[in-house]
Amino acid sequence: MRRGWDDLTHASEFCTQVLSAAAGSSGSTIGSVLIFTHGAGSLVVGTALSQNMCVFGSNTRWYSAMAPFGGAKAADEGLNLCASFSAMEDILKDLKVCTGTNKDQLHLGTIAQQSTYSSATVTSSDVLSFARSNLDGAMCGHSSSGLSTGVGTGLADIDSYVWFGEDRDGWMKLSECTTAHTSSWASHNTDVWANIHMYVVVW
Repeated sequence: MRRGWDDLTHASEFCTQVLSAAAGSSGSTIGSVLIFTHGAGSLVVGTALSQNMCVFGSNTRWYSAMAPFGGAKAADEGLNLCASFSAMEDILKDLKVCTGTNKDQLHLGTIAQQSTYSSATVTSSDVLSFARSNLDGAMCGHSSSGLSTGVGTGLADIDSYVWFGEDRDGWMKLSECTTAHTSSWASHNTDVWANIHMYVVVW
């Protein structure tokens, strides 16, 4: 929450931890391992790859969930959400959106997820390019009506305060998650839906 996804400390820590844990790792090449990332964590991994801090071996597979490759609509509307902090205090605290004495400012982690964010250390196009080259699959939210407890109920509250205008999970629009997309990749609704109503994108 105090640093953006582009802070190289995050990328360095990712590489260090995975290289030490993955069997068959050598030098900066990550050995045979399955990597699952969520949200801005996917941007951290893309940053690590784009900065050549580590590379994936041929047996490494990377899957992401809810990656804001195109920014996040709720982050764009962050200050408006914070203006209604008392009405959505639980979810805004859980997601670490608002800060400041009066909760009228945004954490850097939220600012970095805005669609207009410009990183001083790495370009979002580089991160997107490496995601396109290395991701094996992803899940993107199709509905803000998810789990009936905890953060799941709060996302519906955020949805009610921000009009997204298309399929969304309450934090970001479906298109923001699937922007790391080429014509050879396909997206589809699965035949069997989990109770969190996830929209599965197969790449």
